[in-house]
Amino acid sequence: MVTLWFIFLAWSSALSTGFDLGPIVRTAQCRSQCLKQHTVNGSCDTVWKTEYQQAQSCGICWQYCETLENQWEKTRTICEGDQYLHVSKFTGETAFWIRGVVCILRREFSVPCSVDLYSQRGNAEREVSRGIETNSYSLKCPACQTACNYRKTRIEEKYLPTMLPAPEKAPVVLERFDVAVMMRNVRDEWRIVGYFPGERAPDLRQDTWIIVATEDDIKHYSWQEWVPKLESLKKGFFYEAIISWKDVDTQIQRQKSLAEARANDRLRQVFLERYGEKVLAEWKSQEFIKISKEIFRRFFFRNGKENFEVNNALPKVSNDRIHEEISRESKKESYVVSWQPQTGGLKGNQVTDSNSAQISLLPGTKYLVRIASNNGPGSFPIEVDTRLNSEGTRNMQRTVQRLFVWEICVTLMSILFFAAIFALAILHGKTKTAECEQV
Repeated sequence: MVTLWFIFLAWSSALSTGFDLGPIVRTAQCRSQCLKQHTVNGSCDTVWKTEYQQAQSCGICWQYCETLENQWEKTRTICEGDQYLHVSKFTGETAFWIRGVVCILRREFSVPCSVDLYSQRGNAEREVSRGIETNSYSLKCPACQTACNYRKTRIEEKYLPTMLPAPEKAPVVLERFDVAVMMRNVRDEWRIVGYFPGERAPDLRQDTWIIVATEDDIKHYSWQEWVPKLESLKKGFFYEAIISWKDVDTQIQRQKSLAEARANDRLRQVFLERYGEKVLAEWKSQEFIKISKEIFRRFFFRNGKENFEVNNALPKVSNDRIHEEISRESKKESYVVSWQPQTGGLKGNQVTDSNSAQISLLPGTKYLVRIASNNGPGSFPIEVDTRLNSEGTRNMQRTVQRLFVWEICVTLMSILFFAAIFALAILHGKTKTAECEQV
């Protein structure tokens, strides 16, 4: 029992160290509620870009989600007290009126709020328009209600990348009220690029990672498409599978090379469409730089039907790449090998500090196995099949087919043999009958 408890503590401590997605996920979920409660079409642009009423409510809610998540101690009074959702007595704060929105300028940050000045609206509006500090009116913020309600009912806990499901490939698909968070890998650190509503799905570009908060769940998209390798699968009471991921950097570098080749091809096509005729005329008149016909043809007139060729050779490793690999090894990053039946069910996890692991799988099941990391999106899954109709059965079927051919041959030979014996027996019987008649 003590040993099991120690293993559980070690596993928990290994998982607790990593990139916490909790604030990002909670902010995205809160903003998803803003879209659902304060928009019709899922668009939440600022007050300057869309209709005033919709943008006012959604934009305010959108800003308050991040403010209440990251600066709760400074803004908690907005959601507390008897005057819930009524901001009043702005002592030490300067308010100013812009197109129907009262902006409260604090010393630390700026928060906008919609206004309902009741009977004192006219006087307060004139005072606010002059930038005078005032505490003679109260502000009602209906758009804050969504953010405050979410802040009070949400569960505050760490959300590590290993808790995410398997990543998905581009294109990014968003529903109307989904919110996507784009992050970019800058010097081995994930930095937030921005939050995007469902009507403006971002593109999955190189070295980006997009986490999507849906109405019911969390999903994510990864540009880095790498997969582990199934080294071996041994049969037994449990299937013992050895999984490795030793060539992650090679897979990612190959993907970058392919992306660069596609980008160069698009650039070549654009250049050809715009300047092709002029370049061809100058080249024929020898006024252009002298280049061989083969180089000219391959660069400017590449057949569009040609497929991109991916060089399977190992890419050249620069000093920066070697430095990155050494620094990655020195960090001793922990990985989580995760497996789950393809049809759903119980999920298994195993923590390891190396780039390979051995896992035990039940027979008769098709599993999806992936490598999760606390510092990024992790790998895409591979299939590991322990069913009887997998590779073993295919080998058995091939053996049965060979045996079936031999069985046909043996059967035919047996039929011929028995037919010959039967014919000899009949012939021998006739001979005996003839001898008896002669006697």
